[in-house]
Amino acid sequence: GLPQGEVPGAQEARVVNREALILLLYHGVGAEEPGGEATNPHRAEYIVTEPRFEAHMSYLSTGQASVCRLEDSFSPAGRAQGGGPSVVLTFDDGEASCYHTILPMLTRYRFRGEFFIVSRLIGTPGYLTADQMKEMAERGHGIHSHSASHARLPTLNRTQIDDELKASKDTIEAITGRDVQFFSIPHGAYDARVLEAARRAGYRGVLNSVEGYNAMGAPPFVFKRFIMRSYISTDQLRAICANPAATSCRLMATHVLLGTCKTLLAFGLYDTVRDRVVKRIAANHG
Repeated sequence: GLPQGEVPGAQEARVVNREALILLLYHGVGAEEPGGEATNPHRAEYIVTEPRFEAHMSYLSTGQASVCRLEDSFSPAGRAQGGGPSVVLTFDDGEASCYHTILPMLTRYRFRGEFFIVSRLIGTPGYLTADQMKEMAERGHGIHSHSASHARLPTLNRTQIDDELKASKDTIEAITGRDVQFFSIPHGAYDARVLEAARRAGYRGVLNSVEGYNAMGAPPFVFKRFIMRSYISTDQLRAICANPAATSCRLMATHVLLGTCKTLLAFGLYDTVRDRVVKRIAANHG
């Protein structure tokens, strides 16, 4: 979902390449939205074409960055070799393209990914089946929780939040036979109650959709991620990996601009303007 939370701080400009832990957030790759609503401009923004996704993977395979498992970020031994950043590939929602498109690509480049599943969508049209999830776990990929129903958690009461986080964890663990260590927040929307529920449920970390860098070797409980939208080019990915200072400054400027637009424009008008801007950006980077 759309990023929500804190604005990247100026301290991120001081992150150096060898200390950067970069989480990339993908949704669908080369696939239409489940339910046949691919014309939704908000959804289309998060669908990366297969050629573009492969170009991203090809860049990451050059050795300028090191792709690792999320659990490796907790150990100094997991630090990238050669001075480049450590990159974790994360995939939200558990769409069928995770198995049919993304998995073969990761296998080709010998990468491992972290997949975050909405448990009540398992086995429904357009989403992963239990057998596919089990196979992916057996092949070394992380299978984690993206809640039970993809609800906007701050709108729920404590009992409902606990159920969203605990029920999904239990369901996925029963399927894969492996511990579910991480939770990806639906819509990027959370409050203190959500973080408390994640700790009660036994999660090791929580992933947001706020863009920014994380510290390697001493990771936070809440991880930031860079959203890989439909128009993110390989050059833009290279800038994220190779130039954290400039990227952090760009992020701050973007958040200031969006915040100003939200203040000046009515909510509906803001969405309309944003959709037009996204379509133009996508066209220019197609």
